[in-house]
This record gives sequence, C-alpha cells and structure tokens, in this order.
Amino acid sequence: MKSVLILLMAVSSGVWAEDINGIWGYQSNNGKSVYNLDIKTIQNKTHLKYSFIHMNGNKINESGAKVYMLIKSDDGCYTSTLYDAFFSEYANVILCLQGQTLVFNKTSKSDSTPYLPKKVVFRKGKIE
Repeated sequence: MKSVLILLMAVSSGVWAEDINGIWGYQSNNGKSVYNLDIKTIQNKTHLKYSFIHMNGNKINESGAKVYMLIKSDDGCYTSTLYDAFFSEYANVILCLQGQTLVFNKTSKSDSTPYLPKKVVFRKGKIE
C-alpha cells in the first residue's frame, strides 16, 4: 500500500506541476500596448526572450537575438535582469506563476527603464 501511495504522489506532482515554459501574452485595455514573453527550458536552464510594443504598434523594446536567463527562487518565482534598449539601461524583474497567469513585476527603479512594464499579468498565448 505504501508503494502505491508513493507512486501516486510522484505521478500527481508531475501532472500538477506548473509550467512556466511557452509563449505568454498581454494586451492593455486600450490596445496600445502588447507584450509577449517566450520562455523555454533547455538543458535545465530557463531562458526568456521578450517583445514589448507600445504606441499603437510601434515596436519599442525587444530582446531580439538576446536570451535572458531566468533563475528560480525558493518560492517558485523566477528572477532576471532585462535590458531596455531604448534607454540603454537594465532592470531587475521577477516572474511568478499564479494559477493560469504569469505575473511580471519590475523590482528596480522604474524611471530609468520606462519601456519595460512595471507590472503585467500575462496569459498563455502570443498577442499580435
């Protein structure tokens, strides 16, 4: 009986484990801002690429070919440092899975990286 219980626990933990991988999208209520994240785990390392579009479709900030490493913390969230190419500045961010959403928070000073969003709640799927 113990082995059956252990097997069930192992299988269920894998089934219910939250997965940060995939494409995550957000569009503002007024439709002027669209943000997309592309997150992939390759060889046990989680990577992020992003595209942030502002001002009615003008692409303002994107990672391009650059890939950012996400570091998983003890609380299950991920941290990284992203580059705001428009202002040539870096910002620290934290991403946390909450149910079916991914919450993105900029944790460093907002003024120096205005084209990186301060706080956004992403959903699975790319927004065009």
